[in-house]
Amino acid sequence: MRYTKMHGAGNSFVILESLHGELTGEDLSVLALRLCDPSRGPGADGMIVLAPPAADEDFSMLFYNADGSTGEMCGNGARCVARYGVEHGLSRNPEQIRFRAAAGEITARRIDGVNFEVRLNDPSVIDLCRPAGSDAGLVMCSYVELGDPGIPHAVVRVFDDVFAD
Repeated sequence: MRYTKMHGAGNSFVILESLHGELTGEDLSVLALRLCDPSRGPGADGMIVLAPPAADEDFSMLFYNADGSTGEMCGNGARCVARYGVEHGLSRNPEQIRFRAAAGEITARRIDGVNFEVRLNDPSVIDLCRPAGSDAGLVMCSYVELGDPGIPHAVVRVFDDVFAD
């Protein structure tokens, strides 16, 4: 099995092509578990499968977390996919890369030879002061969901003294 491992802003991804539907079903979750585990595969934060395009897009993106669960989209993964699409001739226009994820249509563009930006969905939920449980107890975070379905993001302010030990 051929794969490409890419890195984007500190996250790593295993990217597989299935542009003719070769890879399908529950086996992909098992495959993500295996490939993302560094003791059984290349190791990564997630696995991305490039699937046949929907409508007039360049391709579709299926995102799997390292635990085998599916995700709506990953921004850093989408930037890697945009670059992969351009480098492998999957995108018709490197300045306007269009692909589909569970979160909806994603658009990206090449900034320079190796850097790409992705337009994230508009926020559908914004809560700047939401309690969240953690190993350290209850903390306050800023919580945002991007798009519909919402892709959850939480930001927790951490002070240096938290890591004193």
